[in-house]
Amino acid sequence: MNFTDNGSSPEDFTPDTSSGLEPHRLEDNAEHFLVGAVLWFDMLSCASTSDAPRLHLEAARLLQGQIDLANIIPCQPWVALAIGDIAALRAWKADAISTSSLSFWKLFEQGDPIRKRLEDGIAGLRAEVDESFAALGVSHLGTTGAYLVLANPGVQQEAIKRAITLVFANAAQVYLNTIISGADPKLDDVRNSVVDTMDALQELQLICDAQALRNLIWPICIAGSMAEDAPAQSYFQSLIQDLGEEAHAFGNTTTTLQIMQRCWVSRKDNGSGSWHWATAMESMGQRVLLV
Repeated sequence: MNFTDNGSSPEDFTPDTSSGLEPHRLEDNAEHFLVGAVLWFDMLSCASTSDAPRLHLEAARLLQGQIDLANIIPCQPWVALAIGDIAALRAWKADAISTSSLSFWKLFEQGDPIRKRLEDGIAGLRAEVDESFAALGVSHLGTTGAYLVLANPGVQQEAIKRAITLVFANAAQVYLNTIISGADPKLDDVRNSVVDTMDALQELQLICDAQALRNLIWPICIAGSMAEDAPAQSYFQSLIQDLGEEAHAFGNTTTTLQIMQRCWVSRKDNGSGSWHWATAMESMGQRVLLV
């Protein structure tokens, strides 16, 4: 407020807008953040509950309009919408199985457009990455590329946004492939999407500190649960362990590691590849929000 000492009346007082934001704008920003957070958590939770998103239609409208998901996590909204569509497909498949009416052709028909959107989105991001490297005078990330990115905060910020989006997009492919092809890490579609997620995570690690991975519990758990061989499993285990004691105390990182380990051990002990994060949670008697 701007006050004077000459007996001014309350009507003379004007809001202090030195911050550059009007009060109603601050309220709008807070509301958008809360709505975006609810939409984001609604979509991520479906991997644990196997339900369709409760706000599926609202998400499609809001995330393509007034809600900026980057205020919550630097992940482009098309990936969030794809994750919501995959969750809806998973719920449709479960309903069809329960009524003995599942058509695998229909499942593929509904899932293939989502796959195409993810593939096109990833290809577009890769093209953006290549262009940004070319502008820096390098052909790929590597040590030199990472140094040049880290030396330019503006470039680093955009690079991190693209890298995080790539991590979620590739993990979404793991999610989708377990629904269409089956929850077996020996299947090519599943194995390849796990490897792609690992590659995206490793690229992200070159340009940000380990604590940034605390925002990536969902993709780490989705892809890590479907890791087949010991080196891949060791990699995902180290991602969680390297987050440190604080992350383990105040987040779901410890439980996430237990979920992945349950998948790995159960597949080995039972000789069955049909274990994934949701079946592991069920066997543990938990439904964990992977954030």
